[in-house]
Amino acid sequence: MSKNLEESIKKAQDEIESNGIPLQDEKFLRELAMDMSDGKIFHDRMINPNSFQSDVGMVFMPLALGGLEGIKPKTIGLMYEYNDKAGPRSVNGMPCFFFISHITRR
Repeated sequence: MSKNLEESIKKAQDEIESNGIPLQDEKFLRELAMDMSDGKIFHDRMINPNSFQSDVGMVFMPLALGGLEGIKPKTIGLMYEYNDKAGPRSVNGMPCFFFISHITRR
C-alpha cells in the first residue's frame, strides 16, 4: 500500500473517530448484510431519489429534529433501521422510525 493511501486512510479514520462514531468490525457488517438481504432492514437508499429531501426526515424522524447535529454528513455511509422497530404509522408507503442506526464510510 502506498504511503499516500495509508495517510488518507488514517486521516479518514481519525475524522470518523473524532465524531464519536466507532468503526464497525467485519462480523457486524456481515450480519448487517445478511439482514439486509433477508429484508429485515429499511435503509436510506430505499427512499425515492426524486423525493429524498422531503421524505428522509419523515422516515427517520430524528433527522427532522436535528438528531445528527455535530456529526459530519460525509462520515455517514448508510442510515438504516430494522423494520420491527418502525412506528405504527407509515408515510408514502414507507415506515417511520424514531431512531437511526448508521454505518460510517472508511
